[in-house]
Amino acid sequence: MSMIVKIATAAAGALLAMSAGAHAQVWSLEKSAYVDLSGALFVKKPPVGAAITPSVQIAISINGTPVYADAFGLAAPGVPANVNTVYRFGSVSKQFTAAALLSLIEEKGGALLDGGKSPAGAKATLDTPYADIFSYAEAWSEKPVTLRHMLNMQSGYASYTSPPATPPNPFDTTKPIKPVDLSRRILSILTYNKSPGGGGAYNYSNTNYFLLAQGIEIIGGLTNYQDAIRDRVLDKAGMSKSGFITDSMTGLVVAQPGVDVSNRSYKDPSWPKGAGELMGTASDLLKWHKALMDDKLMSPKARAAMFAPGPLADPKTNAYYAMGWTVSSVGTVTWASHGGTIPGFSAYSGILFDAAKNKYVSVAILINNDLANTQGGLLDAWGKCYAQLAMDKASQLSKLGPVAKALCPGA
Repeated sequence: MSMIVKIATAAAGALLAMSAGAHAQVWSLEKSAYVDLSGALFVKKPPVGAAITPSVQIAISINGTPVYADAFGLAAPGVPANVNTVYRFGSVSKQFTAAALLSLIEEKGGALLDGGKSPAGAKATLDTPYADIFSYAEAWSEKPVTLRHMLNMQSGYASYTSPPATPPNPFDTTKPIKPVDLSRRILSILTYNKSPGGGGAYNYSNTNYFLLAQGIEIIGGLTNYQDAIRDRVLDKAGMSKSGFITDSMTGLVVAQPGVDVSNRSYKDPSWPKGAGELMGTASDLLKWHKALMDDKLMSPKARAAMFAPGPLADPKTNAYYAMGWTVSSVGTVTWASHGGTIPGFSAYSGILFDAAKNKYVSVAILINNDLANTQGGLLDAWGKCYAQLAMDKASQLSKLGPVAKALCPGA
C-alpha cells in the first residue's frame, strides 16, 4: 500500500471525533476501508480508453483536520502513486483565480457588496466593468460585463476552448501555441461573437477566467498573475507541493497522463492561464480549504461574496454557480464544489459546510485520467459520498442514514 495518512488507531477504537455539540462527527477504520476499496476498484477497472493503469489520490478532512489521505495505481508506467504525487488541477484552478482577485480587490479598496460603489481611489470592485480595466472589451458586448459577471459565468463570452464556427481557427490546437497567438485568437473570437452582456444566464466559459487572470495582472501591476496566486493563496495556505504546470516541481513526482493526449485540443501546458493552470496534491487542496474557511486568505465578507448565489447552473438540483464553485443544498448543509478536466487529468475540490454551526468537511480527488469526470460524473458522486461519511456521526457504514447510503455506492 502507498504512503498513507489515516488518523485513527485500533487501540482507541479507530475513531477520530470532532466535537460539535450533540452532533459529534467521527471517522473510523471502516470508513477508511470503504474509501480504500473505491480507490482500489477504480484502479482495477479504469474508465474506458485508459492507456495505462491510472492512479487516484484522495484526501478528506473534518473542520480542517485531515482524517484520510492515500493514493492508488500508477503515476507513470512502473511508478506507483503516493500522497505526494502531483496532478494537474484543471478547472479547480478557477477557485484560486477567484480567491486571488477577491484578495486583490480588497487590498485596493474595492467594494464587495452587491451594488457597492467604488470608494475613492479604488482600482476595481466586483462591479467594475472589465472594459474599464481592458479597453478592448468595450467591443465584446452590448452592455457592460463586470468582474462579478465573469466570476459567476454570466458574461456571455464565448469559450475559446469550444469556440463558435467563426472566425476560422488560425492554428492547430493540438500543437504548442504561443501565448501571444492565443491572446489574439481570444480577442478575435470575442470580437466576432459579441455578447449581450449585462449579466445574463449561466454560460460556462473558460474565457472568463483566462481574462480574469489578465485582470489580476493589470489591477495588481504585475507582469504575471501567477505571482498573485502564489503570494495570496498558495504561500498563505502552506501549499508547498503545489504550483503551475510550467513549474519544475523539483523533488516531487508529477503524474503522467493515463490516456493518449497527443491529439487533444490545447494539450500544451501554456494555454489555460487562470482557467486551469495549477497542479499539486490532494492534501494541499485540503490546506486550501482550511485556509479559506479559516479566513486566512481574505475577509469573511469576501468569502461570503465568493459563495454567494449566482446564476442557476443546474435546474435539476437547484445548484448555482458562485465564484469558482458550484453550490447546492444537501440536507441542512451546503455543498460547494468544482470539478476539473484537462488533457490527461481529472480533479475535484469540495466543501460540505454548516456556517451556522461553524463546521465543515472537505474532500479532494485527483486522477491522471481525463475520462473520469465525463463517464457518469464519478468524482462528483465520490466527493459527496466521502463528505457525507465525514459529516455523519455514525462510526460504521451499517449505521449511516439513507442519505449517506444513497450517496455511497455499495455502502
